Amino acid sequence: MLRRNWSLAPVIMIALILLLISLLDRQRRTVSKSAGVARLFAASPHVGSSRGESQANELVTVVTAYWNIGSIEEGIETDAKTPALYYTYADTYMFVLNPVVVYSDDARILERFRNVRANLSTETILVNRDELWSFKLETRIAKVYSNPLYPKHHPNTVVPLYPCATHAKYDVMSLAVQSNFFNSDYFAWVDMGYWRDMYPELGASYKFGVSLPPQFDSEMVAYTEAFACRPDLSIENIYKKSYTSLTGGLFIGHGDQLLQLAEEYRFVTEKYLRQGLANTDQQVLYAMFSKYNNDTAKVRPQRYVWNQSRLNRWMYLGHLLRDEWYERHHIKSIL
Repeated sequence: MLRRNWSLAPVIMIALILLLISLLDRQRRTVSKSAGVARLFAASPHVGSSRGESQANELVTVVTAYWNIGSIEEGIETDAKTPALYYTYADTYMFVLNPVVVYSDDARILERFRNVRANLSTETILVNRDELWSFKLETRIAKVYSNPLYPKHHPNTVVPLYPCATHAKYDVMSLAVQSNFFNSDYFAWVDMGYWRDMYPELGASYKFGVSLPPQFDSEMVAYTEAFACRPDLSIENIYKKSYTSLTGGLFIGHGDQLLQLAEEYRFVTEKYLRQGLANTDQQVLYAMFSKYNNDTAKVRPQRYVWNQSRLNRWMYLGHLLRDEWYERHHIKSIL
């Protein structure tokens, strides 16, 4: 028996060596991809802030997530958004040159990301959503929505899991900044389906990146302002009438500011939930920066106001970032 065990030793040793070589090769390829993308995001002098203009690392890590909460109808005249539809949205990320971090409770969509971004820097993380702060709010939000007098705006104030999913942006953004898989100073949250309107025009040679917006102040966090902020609106009206000013589909900022913003976002969400008010991330943001919110936010939004130069007001900042990328990097010559 002893002799037989010793005869296996060379085989085990060879297997361990092959495993080590495989792991080292994977690490080398990951570092190589990250370095290649980083070269496309070289520092440039258009960032204005106390952090310094020429020393900023402008590599932007894109963070996104998908939570399988079933089919969601977003209005009477719109088709339901199904899990199958979100799997197709994942395909649009094959064109995004930035490093991407994806969080989900659905292993299938993570596998799809790994396939469509096989040659691009990508980190996929399977999450138990019940462990996130955002989804732990479901029972409390459901209690608010169970009140027959609470206004119904589908799905915002009808499906408790829907606002949970929107609040989760700030959970996973914090995780991404803390992990910082690609050594970025800047991070952009992008909804899974954000690029869907671009998809029909995309082709095999059509690639783009997410750059910092023009005249960006890195002490702030950039959002699209789709509708003018109304200073007269009370917090209750914002929540119960589902008003929107800043859109939540894309926001971008320095990691330090995003961590602070996420902390303040959670505080405001809890504050008004205790007062019997619940809605999505866009209403929380409206309330957060309202003059009626006595707990003034330390991190301020840099508002990129929709000016009708793009048909889709909701995705104005995303198109602006893409256009900035083309203007600054001349992407066709790089590819």
